[in-house]
Amino acid sequence: MDDLVVNRWQKSGKDRLYVNRKGRQGPSVAWFDLQSGETHMTVPGFEAAARAAIAEWLRSHNWTSTQQPPPCPPLPVSIPPLSPLTPENDLSRNLPGAAVEQKVREKERERSAFVRWVARTLDLSVPGTDSWRAGFTGEQVVGDALARLDERAWHVLHAVQWPSGADIDHLVIGPAGVFTVNAKHHADARIWVGGGMLRVNNRNTDHVKLSLAEAERVATVLRSWCGWEVPVRPVLAIVGAQSITLSGKEPPRVLVTEGPEIDKLLSGLPVLIAPAHRVSAVFEVARRRDVWKSAGRQRRS
Repeated sequence: MDDLVVNRWQKSGKDRLYVNRKGRQGPSVAWFDLQSGETHMTVPGFEAAARAAIAEWLRSHNWTSTQQPPPCPPLPVSIPPLSPLTPENDLSRNLPGAAVEQKVREKERERSAFVRWVARTLDLSVPGTDSWRAGFTGEQVVGDALARLDERAWHVLHAVQWPSGADIDHLVIGPAGVFTVNAKHHADARIWVGGGMLRVNNRNTDHVKLSLAEAERVATVLRSWCGWEVPVRPVLAIVGAQSITLSGKEPPRVLVTEGPEIDKLLSGLPVLIAPAHRVSAVFEVARRRDVWKSAGRQRRS
């Protein structure tokens, strides 16, 4: 960092910090936008030193911007080309709960025609489908709330399937980052969250553990297809609970919220991806079905 100097530059409404090598005409290795909080590298190999120099300038000048510089993308790397966006390949066409609804139909077909007829006649659920139907209802409630996000800034995908057949209930992409949303329908239950654990009616669950693993996997996929570290955070959206108690002083690694209120939670978070075209670029990758179907086979960094 001793070999770098930071100078502020203001002109035509722009406000930037330029990081240069020492010397009368030392070349610029990076610049930082004080308005958007974005770092841009111009010379490879200086990212860590440049970020440290910028951080020291902000600290020494008591910079009070609420937006800290997000991790800057690396210089362009080799990334896979995107496939054509056909209707079959476009996940944005999926409705909330699409994968669960398909699972319900599969479970129903496992029963005899007579059992299905009786259930339909008496307006009952086919045996073995109640938990899946509850999950479907939960995803619809969360999907309705996500639909209230400003569509000019946010993109929402539903039922994003992995090669195994498991799916991400909702994938939300916006200025605050990418969020893997897991809808959980716990009717009339008492929810307690703390110490890295979510309990339902005093019983431990693996909701937090699985949500963290899912978000990490999504981050890996997006990094390989976007070429930079996309911020991904998991969310547990609880539907139908009697109460939700959040305990603990440390910020939770997994956000927990009432399903119908998730749009308010996400829209109130600080900006991590800017400018807007970078949000759109992530969405263009994420909306393609084959990006997720190839997860585990594609090995790029």
